[in-house]
Amino acid sequence: RCQSAPFLPPNRMATCTDSDGSSSHGKEAVFGTLFSSYRAQSGTISLPALERTLGTTALRGDLRSSPESLAQVREHLQTKGFTAAPGAAELVRMIKEVPFEQLRATGTAFRNCIGLSHDQLSDAQRSSLCPYISKLVLASMAQLELLLPADCVVLGPLEGTYRGQLGAISWLHLDENRTSAAYLQQVLFPLPRSELEQESMCTRDDVFQHYNELTARLKTFYPDLSLPVASEWTGGESIAEDIAAPDKDLQDFTLSVLEAISDYHETRGCLEEDELVLDFVNVWIPKAEKQLALLPLAHYARFRKETRPCVEEVEGFNHEFQAFGTGTPVIFYGRFVLHQAAEGQEFVKCTHGSMETRYLILTRRSSTHRLALHRPSCISQSAETTEDFVQEVDVTGPSTAAVTEATSSADATILPGGDDDASSDGSLGDEPHLKWYLSLWGQ
Repeated sequence: RCQSAPFLPPNRMATCTDSDGSSSHGKEAVFGTLFSSYRAQSGTISLPALERTLGTTALRGDLRSSPESLAQVREHLQTKGFTAAPGAAELVRMIKEVPFEQLRATGTAFRNCIGLSHDQLSDAQRSSLCPYISKLVLASMAQLELLLPADCVVLGPLEGTYRGQLGAISWLHLDENRTSAAYLQQVLFPLPRSELEQESMCTRDDVFQHYNELTARLKTFYPDLSLPVASEWTGGESIAEDIAAPDKDLQDFTLSVLEAISDYHETRGCLEEDELVLDFVNVWIPKAEKQLALLPLAHYARFRKETRPCVEEVEGFNHEFQAFGTGTPVIFYGRFVLHQAAEGQEFVKCTHGSMETRYLILTRRSSTHRLALHRPSCISQSAETTEDFVQEVDVTGPSTAAVTEATSSADATILPGGDDDASSDGSLGDEPHLKWYLSLWGQ
């Protein structure tokens, strides 16, 4: 841990010792907490060991032709919960190519990519897609498949947004749960697209093209998993005339998918390590110099407010955060890695912003990180209790009672200007276009 005082004079560096025993220098940083009110906490952010090993130039370039580098990048994702994208230069180049007016419409453009097959995403004109965003989605999924375990299947894009300077999230948070049945349905099938020509995505074959591709791939890795086939859908040969309306038939079909996964677990008598796990992974792409502060998995903790810690809960690890250098896209498990935009006197307040997208994945528990079942999903066979979790993870810091007392007596601080999505028409916090899904599922 850092040996420095909590508050550092400007431009001073704090010497830290990583869990692997290596030394590094941390930059002075400011972390925000949004509990009952916004409060700031000082700390430091250090360079990940991966960047010190491979070098900043290499991480900003392309590591895909180096098996040794790829192995280190994969290991960092599994052990730390985050890593550098293996084809960083490609992703940064692609976001820079997006016209500004289309960057501001990223939410809608990304939404139209959800539930589509590889071929549908590749044919942007026929599928009525923004070609810049659909290409970014395809490139991001390709890099995820390169990094994730071999038996991990990327089910598809989940949500995405672009954030400019005012939209930067300046408080620490974990991502909210996106592994319920409603989100699984969202990823498997195209979202309603009432603003587009219905003919571009209206037949049964169109609706099930992505699902059929996924079932074929899942069969390769999990031959005993018998998912329902498209012919079992009772919705007819075309989607509803009013495609913006909730489709009860697809909800029922998704429930059949969940039942098939449950049968797979029961008939095989799955051990915990063989259980299928549903999770999502984030792909964060800076357009220029913006950086992302991340807390390694070793410091994962459960907070009283689920996804947002209070100041007192941060004090135990405010010198453990890490950030890759400027211009480096990051892949990370947003439900488990505490994060925010890197801020402080030594970090650039970049005006060009960043794009963040999420992708739903399915894999064996033994193939993913060790915290995969600490938060349940719609396919969870087993989920650890709080007591089990506390026994496994040593969380240092004040007790819940102490945190409660300190928080209730803390002075309120006014929240900085701007919200968490001031730059794009889509949000990674509360997706407006999912309200009909969530209401259909009673959420």
